[in-house]
Amino acid sequence: MADMTQERPKRATPKRIARPADRYLAGVTLFLIAALASFFLSIGLWFSGSRDEGIYVGIWVPSILAAGAFWVSAMNARG
Repeated sequence: MADMTQERPKRATPKRIARPADRYLAGVTLFLIAALASFFLSIGLWFSGSRDEGIYVGIWVPSILAAGAFWVSAMNARG
């Protein structure tokens, strides 16, 4: 005899949509981590004897921070 119970269809779980505040915080954090990583890599290269490479990597820090400032400005303009 066949079982008369039917399985209920599973509910589709709604996908989490990133809120603007979450994207803003994630972006700021990403740029700060990248700048800090570049800074510490630069220091490590400098003190390990690769001074030219340390200076080159150290120049990335203001560029990364400027890109982050541009991104924050663009996020604020979007609303």
